[in-house]
Amino acid sequence: MEIPISLKSLRLTLNYWHRLSNVVSNDSLAKIALLENIEMRSNWIITIEKLINTLQLADKIGNHLKFKNATRRSTESGWKAWWNKALENPELSRLKFYKEIKGKYEYEKHLDLENFDKRRKLANLRCSDHTLEIEKGRHKPENTRKPAEESNCIFCDKEEVEDEKHFLYNCDMYSQIRCRYPLPVNELSTIFYEDNLPSLTQFVYEAFKNRACTVANGIRNEDNGRIAGPTC
Repeated sequence: MEIPISLKSLRLTLNYWHRLSNVVSNDSLAKIALLENIEMRSNWIITIEKLINTLQLADKIGNHLKFKNATRRSTESGWKAWWNKALENPELSRLKFYKEIKGKYEYEKHLDLENFDKRRKLANLRCSDHTLEIEKGRHKPENTRKPAEESNCIFCDKEEVEDEKHFLYNCDMYSQIRCRYPLPVNELSTIFYEDNLPSLTQFVYEAFKNRACTVANGIRNEDNGRIAGPTC
């Protein structure tokens, strides 16, 4: 199981502390520094104590190899529990799309794509790290920020929120690309299945490229805020 780098660093910190405490000889400079930190009650030592309590490792401090295995299990299980809880939280609106496409904690096949740019575009879409209005609006100054339900698409006349589903299935600007790379019909829960990846990858890559080019070269209609102009 892959976990965030921040958690890996905490796990390595714990393992380093345990090695200094139980393996390294008392006359080494590293062990002397550790003892000084303990005596001073440094922030590092306080953090170690908090991590041991949080991850319930107090009864596993003996053998170094067993301790390393325990820190791995605890960080992985703790992260998975947090992940599942986050998906169940209705207040995390930014996860709305992610929750529709990802229901199980497992390795995703799109990570095996050789082309880095295409792999990155898919990752951007999955994590809502993109420039669609639904996400772009979150980062505007508070006095100009629109509610999510008013973040309409500026490229078509459907007056729909420009979210991931609108981008993938409904926006007329990508009709020709959609014809070349058909997607499973309105079924977000299966769109990232391995069989769909070839079409999905090409569609997302070309559609975002088309969108960026239109924004760069288009002319904003001041009456309705819609982008008009040449696409690429």
